[in-house]
Amino acid sequence: MGHFAAVLKTTSREEKARLYKDAQDTLWADAPWIYLATEKLVYARNKNLSDFYVMPDGSFEFSHADMK
Repeated sequence: MGHFAAVLKTTSREEKARLYKDAQDTLWADAPWIYLATEKLVYARNKNLSDFYVMPDGSFEFSHADMK
């Protein structure tokens, strides 16, 4: 998938949007069944919690999390 590699090389929002759209169009054309299962990630935030991140794969990074 060259689209995703190209997204990492640009800082232009317009270019990123175009590349992501191209990737979605390619996925829809080549594997339309891929959209049959989607996961809705639900999480909460608290202003007293810092360094807690939701990763793109849905996992959590909290090794440096801290409560104030």
